[in-house]
Amino acid sequence: MDKLSVSDPGASNESKYSIFQLTGYVFGLTLSDVKEIVPLPRITRIPNVHHSILGVFNLRGQIISILDLRRLLNLEIKPVSTKNFILISTLKNMVFGIYVDKVLDVLSVDELKIQIPTRDLALPFLSYVKGIYEDKRLGNIYMMDIEAIINSKEIRQYRF
Repeated sequence: MDKLSVSDPGASNESKYSIFQLTGYVFGLTLSDVKEIVPLPRITRIPNVHHSILGVFNLRGQIISILDLRRLLNLEIKPVSTKNFILISTLKNMVFGIYVDKVLDVLSVDELKIQIPTRDLALPFLSYVKGIYEDKRLGNIYMMDIEAIINSKEIRQYRF
């Protein structure tokens, strides 16, 4: 008869992250928060919204808002290009897109190796990053806090 162990030493602390690039920085978003990745669609601009909202697009009959994290993180703003992508994400029944330069990988990350951000980071990074993971191949990966982004004062007034 096998004995049951209270703690499984083989249990994994790994989670999968979608890894993407934005203005030279590498970011991660929990794979469970990413529903799909689509090539940059035709975007319809919306007047009188915060500049971190690029606009909206139609995805199979559903109107999706697109967030530009470069503006929230005070990163260099580059022209929107058809070479870029939109990560479709959901949070609490809200569906939205995140504009990214490139999707790099899906990475298994040991949650215990994600370090808490220090005050050395710029304030926007501290506000929207829940941790930093150092990858041998990609360098520092800033793990995004999607809930903090959606609840930011710049975004929360526009319910998707």
